[in-house]
Amino acid sequence: MKGMEEKNMGKHLKKYLAMALSVVMAASLAACGGSTGGAGTASSNASGNTSATASGTASAGTDSNVTQVGSELVKPENEGDPVYGGELTMYYHEFYNIYVPEMPTSYGYAMWMEGLWSVSPDFTDGMLTQDDMVGQIADSWETSDDYSTLTVKIRDDVHFQKKEDEEYDIYGGRLVTADDVKYTYDRLLGIGSGWDEPVECEMNWPRELYMVDSVDSDGAQTVTFHFNTNSEVAVSNFICTVINICGPEWDELTADQQADFHYANGTGPYILTDVNGTSSMTYEKNPDYYGTDPNHPENQLPYIDTVKLIHIDDSSDILAQFLSGSLDWIGGTSDVLSASEKAQLASSMEPGSYKGYSYKSAAPAAIQLKCNEEPFSDKNVRIAMQKAINIDEIMTSYYKQTDGDNQIPGIWVVNSDFSDVDNWAVKLADEYSYDPEGAKELLKEAGYPDGFEFTITLAPNADTNLYVLAQSYLAAVGIKMNIENASDIMETISVSTDPDNPNCVSGTHGGKNNSAIIKMTTLEGGANYGYFAQDTDEYADYAAAVDAFDTAKTLDDQVAAGKEMDDLFAEAHWSIALAATNPQTEYMSSRVHGYYGQRIVNNQERRSLVSLMWVDDAE
Repeated sequence: MKGMEEKNMGKHLKKYLAMALSVVMAASLAACGGSTGGAGTASSNASGNTSATASGTASAGTDSNVTQVGSELVKPENEGDPVYGGELTMYYHEFYNIYVPEMPTSYGYAMWMEGLWSVSPDFTDGMLTQDDMVGQIADSWETSDDYSTLTVKIRDDVHFQKKEDEEYDIYGGRLVTADDVKYTYDRLLGIGSGWDEPVECEMNWPRELYMVDSVDSDGAQTVTFHFNTNSEVAVSNFICTVINICGPEWDELTADQQADFHYANGTGPYILTDVNGTSSMTYEKNPDYYGTDPNHPENQLPYIDTVKLIHIDDSSDILAQFLSGSLDWIGGTSDVLSASEKAQLASSMEPGSYKGYSYKSAAPAAIQLKCNEEPFSDKNVRIAMQKAINIDEIMTSYYKQTDGDNQIPGIWVVNSDFSDVDNWAVKLADEYSYDPEGAKELLKEAGYPDGFEFTITLAPNADTNLYVLAQSYLAAVGIKMNIENASDIMETISVSTDPDNPNCVSGTHGGKNNSAIIKMTTLEGGANYGYFAQDTDEYADYAAAVDAFDTAKTLDDQVAAGKEMDDLFAEAHWSIALAATNPQTEYMSSRVHGYYGQRIVNNQERRSLVSLMWVDDAE
């Protein structure tokens, strides 16, 4: 806050927020015929009605059960010896019901499949490089001096899963060979093994694996990748792009069979045994899994017999199930619980009955704009919207964060080696500063002296309280934001990726951790592209910086391109940040052991980490 005028504005907006929440609460109760919960709750339902209260907000740092995770992981003491058996139930953010091996790596529910490499169990956050990767099916590998080839020795004890029902047992539990690895990559790129065109799928794998020229197999356990580059960075990008390994038997299935979860098969620690629409997936342990526990080498993995991933649209219901003990794990690609719900969890549960891990890296919630639509095609409008949001006040009054600078990330997470937010130009920093009068001037220059009206569709896990607060800030400069609630995550995705639907959606401001996800979400042609910014003045330069990052030959060049991406994304204002970088917290029951903050939702290696976990009440 810069002066008396801004102090008065803050008081006005707090009053406005209280009034807005009261109106929304009343409307929700009238529509649902229900009653409110305790103080500090927020909930939504399929009909789009929302109830919320602003009281009781607290940061994870005030909860003694929550460990703040930095770059160093600390294993808990007195975990005891691992035990076999039992069941684990985990919240999962969205199911696509896709079972093909060419699915994106980001589909972390694919616990039945694995690649040559996986993310290290000790990885916590930041930009992935080959130093963060460990061998999975790959036993060892060697790069030529000029980085033109990569020779990989694969393990000689990895078998495809053996299915009890012969109808679905497409591999018969056979050994995985170098021929399977060659087939997998040839199939994705259309460069051999009977494939002269890439397999049709939602991922543009030739763009992700741009460096691969050809693949050779020795017919046994050694495969050699030949690259069209001489770049250490290209080799690192290749290793970090995890590809699920399959064999030619998969393509003998019909399209209907490939869409049937019963045929899902790979080499992973868990076998997919049941799917209930978009609400749950059930897995049973793979009794023939090759993996062993590095902390207990004599123990074969996995420990837990049954793992169930469930999706719940309503965050208040997620909290209720965790409080009741029917849900063991809460974690997602963004914070699942609102600040008020975190406070309710801390006040409702006995000390020591749960554990939490908090990472100061969650990208702030944002309004993801449709830049092909007026008025968002005008950059002055986008800057005006950002200036209307008082990020400092949100961080201190709503999130109760007082332990550091309020940083807004570019496209990378803030603590990544590639983030340059600390060195933003004065002009760029000014564009992210609270300035309602400046916002009004920009709107006037853009031809909207009286503001405008638009609608935002909120994902089921969006923090409704925060978006109601943003609604009040925007209203103060004449912008009316109508809020609708999506009935499920697929509706949100449908709205986001439809260029003809004018609705904006809830999202995050940057905060990506690898270039594959960046391209998928911010570049034209990406599977989850929702900005529709290809006609903006900033798009070409930004896309060129992404390409420069991927094709850099040295780490210095890659860092420079990453920093340019950061600045260009921030300068474009394709999304409106509603906060600064904020702690993101995972919660787990104290009955769960073998996990100590390895960032399960960030590294996309749920299968590897879950295989190392055990539960107290295993039978």
